[in-house]
Amino acid sequence: MYTYNFTKTSENCAVVKKVKKRVLIPYFILIGTITNIILFLGLWYMLCYLNNIGIGIYFAIVITYILLQILLFNIYFNKTANKETDESKEKILNISIEDDGIRFKSDYMLKHTKWNEIKNIKIYDDYFLINYNTFGPSTIFIFKCFEVKKDIIISEIKKYKKAGWC
Repeated sequence: MYTYNFTKTSENCAVVKKVKKRVLIPYFILIGTITNIILFLGLWYMLCYLNNIGIGIYFAIVITYILLQILLFNIYFNKTANKETDESKEKILNISIEDDGIRFKSDYMLKHTKWNEIKNIKIYDDYFLINYNTFGPSTIFIFKCFEVKKDIIISEIKKYKKAGWC
């Protein structure tokens, strides 16, 4: 059993912010792509078929829309990442890596995750991510917050689940 003690220091918050940005980018790109396709088709129909507007004006509107969307994406993305960092709470967890899964225990929570419920584990230099099979957020653990060394935790995880270095 390992103790994970997350304290809100500037270094830990910077790691969490970096991770949240890395995790949120694919989600935002997917949502943005779907929204763009729907809006482009609707705009094409409204401008070209209903009002008989030329193709040059249509592309000027589309380029303006894309630039506006990039600006709004950057503003929203930075606010979301900052909000996630501010909401991260100081926590002390006892993590037990067992044959049948990982057990998380704290004062207010007891959670057991089986190995077949974990999609993959990605290991980075400062932290590792546990991605689940269900649609939901990944769990972030910073190596510096553990009481033991990074290599011990990695070797323990690799006994039961394939972990990839990123």
